[in-house]
Amino acid sequence: MPRKRLTLKDKQKKKQQTSFVGRTEQLTAFQENLNLSAESDAFINIFNIYGQGGVGKTTLLRKYEDSCGRKDVLTAYTDEGVKDVVDFMASVASELEKKGHPLKKFNERYKVYRQKKQELEADPKAPEGLAVFMESSIVKKSVLGSESGFVGLIMDMVYTNRLSKYEGKWEWANFVAKKIGNKDEVQLVLEPIEVLTPIWLEGLVDIAEDQRVCLLIDTYEMVSTFLDEWLYKVIDNRYADFDANILLTIAGRHPLDENRWSAYAEFCAAFPVDPFTEEEANTFLDQRKITAEPVRAAIKKLSGNVPVLMATLAKASPDKVEDLDDVSHLAVDRFLKWIEDPNKRVAALYGAVPQELNIDVLKQVLPEDTAAEAFDWLQSMPFVQKRAKQWAYHPVVREQMLKYLRLRSLEDWVELQQKLYAYYQAKQSALNIEQQKQYKNENWQQFALRMLYHGFCGQPEAYLPTALNAFVAALDEKQSFALEVARTLRDAEVDTELAQERQWGEAMENALEEYDKEQYRKLERLMKRLLDAGHLNEAQRPLAYSWQANCLRLSGEYERAIELFSKSIGIRKDYKEAIFYRGLLNLHFVKYEAALSDFNRAIELDQEYGWALANRGETYRQLGKYEAALSDFNRLIELDQEYDWALVIR
Repeated sequence: MPRKRLTLKDKQKKKQQTSFVGRTEQLTAFQENLNLSAESDAFINIFNIYGQGGVGKTTLLRKYEDSCGRKDVLTAYTDEGVKDVVDFMASVASELEKKGHPLKKFNERYKVYRQKKQELEADPKAPEGLAVFMESSIVKKSVLGSESGFVGLIMDMVYTNRLSKYEGKWEWANFVAKKIGNKDEVQLVLEPIEVLTPIWLEGLVDIAEDQRVCLLIDTYEMVSTFLDEWLYKVIDNRYADFDANILLTIAGRHPLDENRWSAYAEFCAAFPVDPFTEEEANTFLDQRKITAEPVRAAIKKLSGNVPVLMATLAKASPDKVEDLDDVSHLAVDRFLKWIEDPNKRVAALYGAVPQELNIDVLKQVLPEDTAAEAFDWLQSMPFVQKRAKQWAYHPVVREQMLKYLRLRSLEDWVELQQKLYAYYQAKQSALNIEQQKQYKNENWQQFALRMLYHGFCGQPEAYLPTALNAFVAALDEKQSFALEVARTLRDAEVDTELAQERQWGEAMENALEEYDKEQYRKLERLMKRLLDAGHLNEAQRPLAYSWQANCLRLSGEYERAIELFSKSIGIRKDYKEAIFYRGLLNLHFVKYEAALSDFNRAIELDQEYGWALANRGETYRQLGKYEAALSDFNRLIELDQEYDWALVIR
């Protein structure tokens, strides 16, 4: 019988596993739990490991995964690479399929969801703002959450004059319904979480009936904003029954929220992961055959016994250490000095600059003929990991590398950032995508984010206006991409050590997260701050005023909203959406002439602006001008026979 092929990578991984140090309590508790029946009162369903960056949470999670493998427990690992709940479910399904356990029903529906969503976004006839509409939870609740159904909701809207609640989004809902046709598929596109979760869970439970399943969720601090509430609902049977034979292992910088998870506290084990104890640190160094006491002392002092920094320093395997008086407080300073090969030293330092690591990227910061060899060497380093579906430095080590590089040579820092900016700019240009299709292309978006990061890192002050305008433009096109812009700017501000009071990214991120929870104040204040800063160009200022106005409108501050919509229109005379919304608010205040003026102007700008026609018709109806109202409703039906609500009102 031929032997199973063993690669050098396999040997390296095996050696790393056998040299695992410490974490005995966390590992033993998990392994003993695997021996228990799910019916046992002592069985733990949720393992939560938490601690600062670099203490080995990912390594421990991988040890859990190995333990599961030895017990024939099926596993699926995810990290910050997932972008939302649906992406998380798809990632788990993909992992399970690789191991011979496909979630067939989920995969089929998910494929339909992706296909229909792409068709809608690519349709040149799609109403403006469709992508934002499809991402908005409040719209989904409004469109699909009415107890009285579609027609009943229209009647409620018309006869109670609650137009502001439903906004202008019936035009978009009608477009989705007409484009897709199938009622189930319409619901799938508008409510993917509600539709897909029970199907996903059904598949997971089917597997768990015959084989235990363990979901391993890493870097939870990066995904908890969208995953935590949903995950709790999943185990709380809000979508379907959650099988007790399914394990959750969650690793992040913070413990799970006690207020949310307290109901399941007795089935949850929370383990803090701290830097190595003195005994563990000594064992770690013993395993790596580092015996010189001055070297051991230097490694422990510089690393603070943080495992990833200890591993980084130990990898250089020094025989002696110089006097510590001239050593920087950064562990990477000593690590770099211990690397004798100058090419490897440069590769370790410059390789930290890009956010992703591959040979093509390394060619931008290193001599081309050394990039492949450098990449292979970096992959063998303990601080280089596959994270979010790409190779990258461990954040703790990367942070120190970047800090060291900035201290060593600001000119080198700027030059490297400019090279990477030019690289991604060239890749984006090579896509040759029309402007109206750019926000629908994932590659274009990713290159735009890389350009934003390196452009800002290279020249923070000069690039700030570009970054702020990019955020507002993205927000008006695709809210999920605007969130990515905010997070990228946040990362760039942190990596350039920008003072907290001068930062924007975190405030943008928080405002969008609150907006998605139907809390509008933070985004309204952010728009005001953006406008007051004076960096927005003529194209983005009216958008910012309109978003600020819309937040005020949704908060019930209609008069201030009208003022800001007017400011937006004052800058951009043909901004039909702002004109329409001002008309909507004028109608709310029973200012019929002003409302008609706005609706007339919006329709003049777009003869097929269905929602403006509908509200002009409703204004005429309230004025008793029934022939004019009937004319507008007839025009709507001419435009589209499937305007059910226009038929009802007529």
